[in-house]
Amino acid sequence: MNREIRMRRKIFISVLMVIATAFGVRAQERSEYDTLIESAQEHLRSNRNEAALRDYIKAFRISEQPAYHLYNAACAAAKSYHVKQAYQLLFRRLEIDKEWHSENLATDNDLAMLHYDKQWNILLDSMKVRNAKYESRFDRELRGTLKKILSDDQDIRLEYVSAQIMRASEEKMNELSAKMTRIDSINQAKIAEIFDKYGWLGSEKVGDAAPVQFYILQHAPVKMQIKYKSKVQKGVKCGDIQPSEYAEFEDRIAILSKKKQTYGTQILYDDEGKPYVAECASPQKVNDLRKKVGLPPMSEYLERWGLKWEY
Repeated sequence: MNREIRMRRKIFISVLMVIATAFGVRAQERSEYDTLIESAQEHLRSNRNEAALRDYIKAFRISEQPAYHLYNAACAAAKSYHVKQAYQLLFRRLEIDKEWHSENLATDNDLAMLHYDKQWNILLDSMKVRNAKYESRFDRELRGTLKKILSDDQDIRLEYVSAQIMRASEEKMNELSAKMTRIDSINQAKIAEIFDKYGWLGSEKVGDAAPVQFYILQHAPVKMQIKYKSKVQKGVKCGDIQPSEYAEFEDRIAILSKKKQTYGTQILYDDEGKPYVAECASPQKVNDLRKKVGLPPMSEYLERWGLKWEY
C-alpha cells in the first residue's frame, strides 16, 4: 500500500513539474513577445518600417494575438513596399479576427501603396460587408449623431494644428480658436442632451461610438464634468471606458476644483516653467491606487518629466 502511495506521489510530482515547466516556457515566450512588440511599435513610431516589420514577424511566430498588431505590421510592410506581405497580414487578420471591422481602412495613408493592387478592392469589399453587419446591431440614429459629433470635433482640431504648423497669422489662429470654442459648445450641448434623455449610451446601443461621450466631456467646463460624472462611471462599469482613463478624468476634476488629486496623474508647472506633481490626497497610497486602475507606478510615470517620486 505504502509503495503504491509513493508511486502515486512520484507521478503527481512529475505532472506538477511538467505543468510548471509548460507555464514557465509560456511566460518566457510571452515576455519575449511583449519585448518584440514594444520594439516594433517604437520602430514604427520612428518610421523605421523595415525594422518594425522584422520585429512584428518574429513576434507572430510566438503568437498572433492580439490580432490588431497584424494591422500595424501590414502598415509597416506597405510603407516598406512589401505589398504582398502587407496583404498577407491584412487577410490573416480578417481570417482570425471575425469581429474586425474598420471604417478607416480605405483612407489610411499607411496603406497607400496597396491601392494599385487588384487585391485592394477585394479587401475593401470584404470590409464593407463586415461594416454593414456591425452597423446593423446598433441604433443607427444615435450612433450617427455621436460619429458626427466626433467628426466635427476632430476636423476643427486638425485644421487648427495644421494652421499652427503652417505658421498662420495671429488673426487666422484667433479665428480658428473661436470656431473651435463654438463647435465645442455645440457638441457639449448635444452630449448633455443625450445624457439627460438616455443616460450613458453603452456599446450595446451605439457600438464603438460610445467613448465619444466621454471624449467630448473631457474638454467641457468642470461644472459639466461634475454634473455628468455619474454617467461616465456607468461607462466604466460597462467596459466602454478604461478605469485608467476615468482615474485621469477624476484627478483633472479635482485639480480644476482646487482639490487634491487621487491617482497622481496631473502634472502642473510652476512660475519658472518647471513641472511638478499636483498635490495628492494620500501620497503613500498612490501607487496602490494606480495599480488597481491599471496605471504604472509613479516612478515610471514621472520619468518623461525627469521627476522623482519621493514617497
